[in-house]
Amino acid sequence: MDSFLERAKPVVRGLAVLVMLAGTAIAQDGGIAPQPAGATSETPCNCNCGQQPESRQCGVPQVNLAISPEDWPPVCQQCDPCDPLQSCCPNQDELYIIPPRPRLYVVSELGAIRRNPTHNIDFASLGSLLTGTVSPAPVVLSTGDLNYDFTAAGRLVVGHAIDECLQIEGVYFGVTEGDNTATVRDNTPNVHGGFGNLFSPFGGFGSTPILGLDFNNLAQIHYTSSLYGAELNIRRKLPTSPSKLTTSILFGVRYTGLPESFDYDTNSDITKAGTVVTNGSLKSIHVATTNEMVGPQIGALFEFYGENRWWVNVEMKAAIMNNRSTQSTTYTNVNNGTTTVYSGNLREDHTAFAEELAVSAVYRWSPHFTTQIGYKALWMQNLALAPDNLNTDIDILTTGPAQLNHASSTVYHGPYAGIMLGW
Repeated sequence: MDSFLERAKPVVRGLAVLVMLAGTAIAQDGGIAPQPAGATSETPCNCNCGQQPESRQCGVPQVNLAISPEDWPPVCQQCDPCDPLQSCCPNQDELYIIPPRPRLYVVSELGAIRRNPTHNIDFASLGSLLTGTVSPAPVVLSTGDLNYDFTAAGRLVVGHAIDECLQIEGVYFGVTEGDNTATVRDNTPNVHGGFGNLFSPFGGFGSTPILGLDFNNLAQIHYTSSLYGAELNIRRKLPTSPSKLTTSILFGVRYTGLPESFDYDTNSDITKAGTVVTNGSLKSIHVATTNEMVGPQIGALFEFYGENRWWVNVEMKAAIMNNRSTQSTTYTNVNNGTTTVYSGNLREDHTAFAEELAVSAVYRWSPHFTTQIGYKALWMQNLALAPDNLNTDIDILTTGPAQLNHASSTVYHGPYAGIMLGW
């Protein structure tokens, strides 16, 4: 699944750009005249229907949001919208009835979303080093040992259809905080007369051990992360001939917040002086990062209609955003009863990217109630993730200057289900 998501990321971005270019070309060309099979531009149009001619637009089906699904008007632009037989459209089998869009609608979605990091970071290795050996011991603790379970997620959309071709939407989404911990212990005798042969990244995982930092009997990592955001979008339906496929393009603004924290804790019986003292060296490093991203986004929605009550949606979005990212690190070292605290922080602005893909099956029970179920994925690049900002250079960690790594990426994906209420 991870490799598939990584391969799909550039495809989603490329398709979104192509759709935007196609939509621009169609708009500049005046659009494609909606022409059903068998109809011609000379087809007469009578729009009186007992109403004043100026109250109706000839050739455009009128939308009554209170009608039943059986009366949803067919998209036969050149026919008399009041002719129930649609006599000017002889190929009825090729014509499709598209349900009208409600003027006001609210969409509520719940999902189970899982986070997949794109790489793992090592934090502890295990093994007794022989004299003159510089080869690192095997890694026994990394971020790959964390259990990235599915967490609850929600999305709320409030929209207004200005007409059948233009919509405006406000969106809020959020993923509940993921909380993961992994621990490893070792009580084998070490070369200094104590117990524990867990080595840290500060000493190259045993290649150049550092007293007070290596020869640990316990190592633990703790990772928390959450995701939330909002969007304001305008959707424009592209003018196309009547068919079972409708396409709309999207322009909008996206905001995404990604706060994280990461803790790395170790215990050792070996102090900096090399003496053996129970819990003589305790180390705790806390890293907190934030990503506040905002910027424009584009997208496209493809609706493949099976019948007038159900269809399949494929939606793609791509955003380029300014990411104001921060990192704050606190290193607490307890050596033979003496506590020393080091801290540093940094903030930078840089460019981040996001791509989103959602596929869903939709069923409309009535003009006012619709349900859907599907699967979605969100890719993000150029992030400041907490584990990547734990600096393993002990000199920089203690004396500075603080550094910020914002070259990380991640993927969120999972199933979801939702309902839409329209009126």
